[in-house]
Amino acid sequence: MSVTDDPVRINGQLIDNVHSKYPFITYGGITYLPLTWDHAIALGLGLGWDADTGLQIDSASPPAYGTSAAWTKPAFKQDLSASRVLPASYTAVKSAYPISIAGTSIDNSREEYPFLELQGITYMPLTWSVVNDQLKLTIYWDPENGLNVIGGQRQVLGNIVFDDANDLYISPSVMPPAGPGNLVKVSKSLSGEPVWMNQEESQKIQEQIKRTRLADPYRGTAAEVEEREDGLYYKGLKLLEKTEMVEPSGVSSKVEFSGTLFQLNNNRSLLAVQKRTVFTSASLRTGYVYIYSDGNAIPLGEFPQVPDKVIPNKDGSFWIASDIQFVHGHGLLDTLRLAHLNADGELKSMNREWNKLSVKMLGIGSRSFDFGEIGYANPQTEEGRIFVQLTPYPLDGERPTIEAGLYAVDSAQNLTLLSEPVPESAQLYVSSDKQLYSLGERVNTLRNISTGEAAMWYDCELLETE
Repeated sequence: MSVTDDPVRINGQLIDNVHSKYPFITYGGITYLPLTWDHAIALGLGLGWDADTGLQIDSASPPAYGTSAAWTKPAFKQDLSASRVLPASYTAVKSAYPISIAGTSIDNSREEYPFLELQGITYMPLTWSVVNDQLKLTIYWDPENGLNVIGGQRQVLGNIVFDDANDLYISPSVMPPAGPGNLVKVSKSLSGEPVWMNQEESQKIQEQIKRTRLADPYRGTAAEVEEREDGLYYKGLKLLEKTEMVEPSGVSSKVEFSGTLFQLNNNRSLLAVQKRTVFTSASLRTGYVYIYSDGNAIPLGEFPQVPDKVIPNKDGSFWIASDIQFVHGHGLLDTLRLAHLNADGELKSMNREWNKLSVKMLGIGSRSFDFGEIGYANPQTEEGRIFVQLTPYPLDGERPTIEAGLYAVDSAQNLTLLSEPVPESAQLYVSSDKQLYSLGERVNTLRNISTGEAAMWYDCELLETE
């Protein structure tokens, strides 16, 4: 085997193979990692040794997010006590002791790329099976930077909460020593380093978020509905019969009603009534949606929940969107709904049209002032397109369905694929200039899906090192 002069990195930091006491080596075209304590700590690997069970290698968990203990990051150290001329050759032997990876024993004598022993240190082959499948590390190669092994990274960047003309503002997943409330500012150009803001600067952004939410005209306004002995009324017009207002006898619950009015045009509105049934340990919400005009209410049965937003299109049609509802902390996927209301008042369920259990309109934001995304007033692009996320789950398993992914949709309901599905843990955010971003597809990775640009930062660039 040989010590190569090709660049090798751990978490982006170049390995000095000329001076490293335990250099990276290559054997059979595969790069080998010396399992020193410094390398294990840097990559978040747990190493254990027992006379009977031999060497155990596991992925170690980083310190818990949201704690001050996670604010510091041990600096990556290299033992640079050697000196050699590259390329250099060495002789190693197969490791003869038991080895297990993530709890699974391997037969080193039968491995095509076995673990090796050199200078009293075990060398691990950086094959895809070992690195990606078993230890959940990331490995990639490019001509300029060579081989890069990434692991042990803390997800420092939490969620995008706001943006302006130049920057994105992100709530962190770790708590700075000064306490909660600090935001991280990242340039929309995705160049340069993220900047930690102080509490005064962060508070100004929080105030802008509140003002922006208050100015949103597409969330509707409160509409007073009246409960009478024979039914539910709005401005003297009966909407529900008494039998529709009560729960079956024997069910211990309390029923509450509220109304929301969305202005469509001069003489038409969308009236949404929420029936909230409160049980001992949970509550269920049912929606009734109507076109209200000139004292008449026409029910729209295809949308059985209160919309979060109603967005106008230039052709006189509207998008009606709802965000997910939760019961006992579990999201109900069939409450992610999107519908298209044309200028003639005809409603089309896009969940049914595309045969999707969940259709999420991106950028509608959260109704909560304290949690969730801001959601700008109208998330449409200048071309009148919205962004949607389609999940893999069909509404009807017997019918064809649209592939899962991220799409742009115009007012004629034409779909344009923008991206393959992203991990469920990733955040999707529509900015004020109508660019679609993802955060967290990979650790501390921010991607502008609209432009194809992306940037990734190592946690040592975001945290204090010790």
